[in-house]
Amino acid sequence: MKQYTPLMTAFFYDVSTWTKPLAFNMPYTTIDSSRQLHALLGEKVVQPEKPSGTLHGEMADMAYVFNWDEYYAPRALYALQRKGLRTRVPPAPSICRQVAKNAHFIMGR
Repeated sequence: MKQYTPLMTAFFYDVSTWTKPLAFNMPYTTIDSSRQLHALLGEKVVQPEKPSGTLHGEMADMAYVFNWDEYYAPRALYALQRKGLRTRVPPAPSICRQVAKNAHFIMGR
C-alpha cells in the first residue's frame, strides 16, 4: 500500500478507511487485478473468532496492560471501565516483563 500524505486537490476525501490496516496492525497488500483478488479470497467468515488472553500469576495490585492496536482493544477498555476500574494511558513507551519474554508498549496518544 503506497502511503500518500499530501493531497494535490482542494476536494474533501473521506479517508476514514485508508489507514485502517495501519491503525489496527492488520496485514495488508495491494491488489492490482481481479485474478490477484480471487487468489487471495478464502472461506467466508461467518462468526469471527474473538481473541482471548490469560492472566499470569495472581490478581495484580498495580495494573493490567494491553496493546491498543488490536481490533477489540476499545471493547476491552470499556469492559474494564464498566467494572469500575480506573484506566490510564502510559505517558511514555514502556517495557513489561512477562513470563517468557518482554512486552513493549507504545505511549498513549
